[in-house]
Amino acid sequence: MLAILAQLFLVCFLLIVNGELLRFFVLRRLKLFMNLDLVQICILDVYLGGFILYVIAMLPFKLFNWMFIIGFSSICIILSFVVHFGALKDTVNMLKTKTCFTRNNLKVFSTYILIFIMFAIFLLINLLSVSSLVFGSVRDESIHSLHVQVILENSYVPLTLQPYLPEGIIYPQASHVIFAFASHFLNMDIPNVVLYVTIFFKSLSVVAAYFLGLRIGFNRTYSVGLSFVFAFISSWPLFVTWGGNPFTVGFPLFLVCLGLVFSLFCSGEKNSYAELLIVGLLFGYLGAIIISYLQTLMTTAFLILIYYSVRKFRISHLFLDFLIVFGISILPLSPFLSRFFAFYQYPGHNVGLPSDFTQWKPQQFYITQALQWAFDNLSPYLLLRVMIVFMLAIYAVLIWKTKNYENMKPTIAFGSTIFVSATLLSFISFFLPADFGVVSWGHQGIILSIFVNIVIAAFYIKFRKSCNEWTKKYLPKVFSKSFGTTTISTIAILSLVSTPFIYNRLSLDPSALRGAYGVYAVTTIDDYNLMLWMRENLSASAVVLVHPFEAGLFIPSISHHKIVYPCLLYTSPSPRD
Repeated sequence: MLAILAQLFLVCFLLIVNGELLRFFVLRRLKLFMNLDLVQICILDVYLGGFILYVIAMLPFKLFNWMFIIGFSSICIILSFVVHFGALKDTVNMLKTKTCFTRNNLKVFSTYILIFIMFAIFLLINLLSVSSLVFGSVRDESIHSLHVQVILENSYVPLTLQPYLPEGIIYPQASHVIFAFASHFLNMDIPNVVLYVTIFFKSLSVVAAYFLGLRIGFNRTYSVGLSFVFAFISSWPLFVTWGGNPFTVGFPLFLVCLGLVFSLFCSGEKNSYAELLIVGLLFGYLGAIIISYLQTLMTTAFLILIYYSVRKFRISHLFLDFLIVFGISILPLSPFLSRFFAFYQYPGHNVGLPSDFTQWKPQQFYITQALQWAFDNLSPYLLLRVMIVFMLAIYAVLIWKTKNYENMKPTIAFGSTIFVSATLLSFISFFLPADFGVVSWGHQGIILSIFVNIVIAAFYIKFRKSCNEWTKKYLPKVFSKSFGTTTISTIAILSLVSTPFIYNRLSLDPSALRGAYGVYAVTTIDDYNLMLWMRENLSASAVVLVHPFEAGLFIPSISHHKIVYPCLLYTSPSPRD
C-alpha cells in the first residue's frame, strides 16, 4: 500500500510541475487566476500538466515516448525550482526567524493540513476497497486499458485501435493520455494503472471542492465544509465503481470549471480576452476528458445569461464572452469531433465495425430516470439518506425563519442552476435516438448530486450560526463567552449530524465499495497468470476467442494479442462513460 501511495503521489507531483510553468508565466498574471492559495494552485496545476501532455500526445510526431516524457518532466522540475527559488529562500528564512508563525499564517496552514487529511482518508478508503482485486471492471477498464496500450505502442493518439482492432478512435482521449503518462512511472500493468490512477483522481474531488467553495462561497469556512461534504457525506464520486474512468478523472476539473463559470458570468466584472482564452481551453480540455461536463458547463452558463436577460441587466458583453469561451472550447475537442463526423456514415458510426453491426439499444427507459437514480443514490444506507433529506429541509426552514439569506443567495442560486442544467440534459437524452447518445443521462444523474452537496455545506454554516445565536440567547449562564460558544456549537454539529456519516464512511464504506467493485472486477489470479503465459508462449499473430463480459478482455493490454468474441453473446454495450 505504501509503495502504491508513493507512486501515485509521484505522478501527481510530476503533473503539478509540468503544469506549474504555464500557470506561473501565463495564468498568474490574469485577474481570474490571481491570489490562488497553495491548494488551488496544486489542483489547477494537475490539469494544466495533463493538458500539456494531451497536446503533445495529439501531435502526430510520436513524441509521447519514454525518453521525451522523462526529459520534459525533468526540465519542468528544474525550471520550476529556478522560478520559485526566491520564494523557497524566503520561506526558509521565515522558518528560521519564526516570523511565519502569525495567527493568520497558522490558520491558513491548518486549513491546508485539514484538506490534506480529508483527501488522504478518502484515498485510503478507496485503495483499501480494491486491495484484494486483480483488475477493475472487465468492461470499462478493459476498453480504456486497450486505448492506453495503443497510445503507448504508437507514441501518440492514433486514428484507429490497430494493431488490435480496425475500429476508429472517436472517444476523447485526454484521460487516456494521463493513464499513459502514469504508466511510465508506475510499476504496474496497464489495467492497474487505469484503476489506481482513477481512484487517485476520484480522491482529488475533495481538493477540487475546496477550489469550488472559495469561488462560490462567502468565506474559507464554507470551502472547507464543502470539502468535508465530498469526503464524508456525498456518495459521488466515491461509489463510481463500475468503471467510469474518464468521468471520474474529469470530476475534480469539472468542480474547478464550475468555480470559473461562477467567476466569469456571476461576478459582474468584465473579463479580458486572455482570461476567456485560457478558460475556453480548460473547458475544452475537460470536454476532451468527458463530453458530459462541457455540455453541463455550457447549459449552466447559458441559463445564467437567460436569467440576466429576464432581469433586464446589461449583459451584451457576457453573451460575447459566452460565445468566445465555448467557441474556443471546441479546439481541444476538435480532433475527435472531426472523426465523429467523418466516421458517422459507417455501420455503427465507426470505420472499423462490421457491416452486420446490430444497432444500439436505448439505455434510458423513462424520462425521470436520472432524477430517480440521483435520489436513490443519495446514500447507500437508508438512515443516512433520510438524514440528508432532513438536513435539506432544516436548511430551508432556517432560511425561511431567519430571513438571513443574502450572503448565501448567490451560492444556492448557482447550485440550483447546475441542478436545472443536469436535469434538462437528462430529459434531452431521453428523446435522442439510441445511435446518437451524445448526452448521458447517467452522468447527469451524478452531476445532480453537486447541488445537494452545495446546499449541505451551506446548511453546516447556517446551522453553526444558529447554534451560536441560540446558546447566547437561551443558555447564557451555561455557555458563557469565556467557555466558547463557537466551539460548543461546532462540537454539537459534528456529534449530532456528522458522526453517523463519518462512522459509515470509515467502518462500512470500505466493505460496501469492495462489494460494488466485485460485481464487475471478476478477474482472478489464475486469469492473470494465464494471460502472462499467453504473452510468453503464443505467437504474436495469435487471436484469442473470449467472452465479452469476462477477464479475457484484458488480454490485449497484458498479453498484447488480438481478441475476438462471438456476436451472439454480445447483446448491447453498457452505458459508456
